[in-house]
Amino acid sequence: MASKLVVLAFDGPNTASDMLVNLREAEKRGVLKLDDAVIASRGNAAEIVMGGSDNFGGYSQASEGQAVKVQQTQSHRGRSAAGGAGIGLLAGLLVGGPIVGVTLGIGVLAGALRDRGIKDSFIEETSKHLKRDSSALFLLIKETQQDKLDSVLAELKQFNAKVLYTDLPPETEKKLRQEIGEQQ
Repeated sequence: MASKLVVLAFDGPNTASDMLVNLREAEKRGVLKLDDAVIASRGNAAEIVMGGSDNFGGYSQASEGQAVKVQQTQSHRGRSAAGGAGIGLLAGLLVGGPIVGVTLGIGVLAGALRDRGIKDSFIEETSKHLKRDSSALFLLIKETQQDKLDSVLAELKQFNAKVLYTDLPPETEKKLRQEIGEQQ
């Protein structure tokens, strides 16, 4: 099963972080598995330009200089990079001597350092649309246990989550929006 991307918005700059703690607990219980999770937040000092008919709840991009804090919460890159570079170095040494080994090791390391989770450009572009005193949680969900998912949906409703973006099938997205009480 391919991972599915879901981006949720919350009131409060720390709410997405709090929700992620709960999702990590759900992950420990086997309710879901996350490939990646990223938190974006905007504090009180920012101003928002309201209006427009975009896909981000009626909020337009805020003016320049108003920082959105983005926090990568997990990194598959480090483990992959170290392991891949070691294997490349060993293979190169066996096949073509030290120069080929080092070259292969560097190539594998460079490839492993690429972002394999949620695209940074997507996070940056979507985060620009956060209103002040809010946060967003970007989730790359590998799998879910549908029979255990009700507790997570109840928490999303309690946290007043709003769906900013999803690549879920339309019927699944509609059910998610209904379960968290979002008006359509």
